[in-house]
Order: sequence, then C-alpha cells, then structure tokens
Amino acid sequence: IFQSDDFKDPIGPIRSNRPYLIEIGDTFNAILAHAGASTDGYDILQHQGKAYLDEISNAGSYFWRESFRKAPHNLYSNIEKLREGAAHKKYKDAVTIPTYPFSDVGATVGGMAATKVEIHFLLKDYKVSYAFDEARKIYARSINDKPHTDLTTEEQLTATNLVIIGAAHHTYDDYGRLEIDLQSGGPAVLFQLGQA
Repeated sequence: IFQSDDFKDPIGPIRSNRPYLIEIGDTFNAILAHAGASTDGYDILQHQGKAYLDEISNAGSYFWRESFRKAPHNLYSNIEKLREGAAHKKYKDAVTIPTYPFSDVGATVGGMAATKVEIHFLLKDYKVSYAFDEARKIYARSINDKPHTDLTTEEQLTATNLVIIGAAHHTYDDYGRLEIDLQSGGPAVLFQLGQA
C-alpha cells in the first residue's frame, strides 16, 4: 500500500492478484495494481466493479519490465504512472482512508519484551526475522539471518510497528493457490518499541 505524494522510486516487483489481496485493498479503498490474477481474483475484479490496473488485461502501458531481473519478478511501475492510469480509467482520485492511530506508549503498556521476532513459514529454509534497534526505536528485517535490503538504497528494511496476523488458510489447487479467511478472526500480535 503506497500512500504518498512524493515517492518517486520504482515500485516492484509487482505480481499477480488473489481474492484475499483484493479484500485487503478494499479495506483501504485502494486501486489495485497487479499483473494477472487467479480465476477467482479475475471474477471478483471484473464482476464487482473494483478499481484495478492490470498489466496483462487493461493497463499495460502503466508498467514496465526491468532487464536485471527474471520474469515474473521484473514488473515495475511508479506512483506517477499508476496515478496516470487511474485517471485514464476515471477512478476516484480521493477516497476516505481508514486510520489506525497508535498511542505514544504503544505496546509498552502491557505485553512482554520482544527485541527479536522470528517468523517461520512452511519452508524450513526460509525464516524472516526482525531485531529491535533500541537507539532508533525500529525493527530491522532479515531473511535467513542476513539483512533484507532495499534494491535502490541498499539499506536494511525497517519498520516501527509490526503486526502478525493469523488466519485460516488452505491450498485449493495443484498450482499452490491459497484461500485465506480474513473474516473469521484469529490470533494477532502487535510489536512496538521492543514489546509484544
């Protein structure tokens, strides 16, 4: 989700869309930018009047492919091109965006110390972790214990707030497509200021 008036860098890689991503986008009244979608994703986009820019079906000129990466990980755009595409499609250029304000004390009011956060996915050789930097009051992201860096700035990715949300999910076809239930609720943990 990009909400910026002055972000000039390329955005990407941009990948395909799925129903649960459309649902998250709806939460923010977002215009969805993607390259293709699952069959269920296209059904929602095309029959429910969603605002979307798809490199494959309706907005190819607002994206570009980079030669330094292999497809499908080489599709990019930027805020200027995406806004141009949205204007061409006559999508709303101003919407109400929900706010989720944080208190100054954040998670430090309760909870427990969380200076290291590890997230394990189904692949045992793929671990995402965050280490809290007390001096800067941010979490620094690593993948398999190596800093995860921004392609442009080469700086390690950081976040002030981390939210890990659990949701029931299952693979529903031979391609490994997921169905994720974002409606039924599940466990969630907020990480802020070294606390969980």
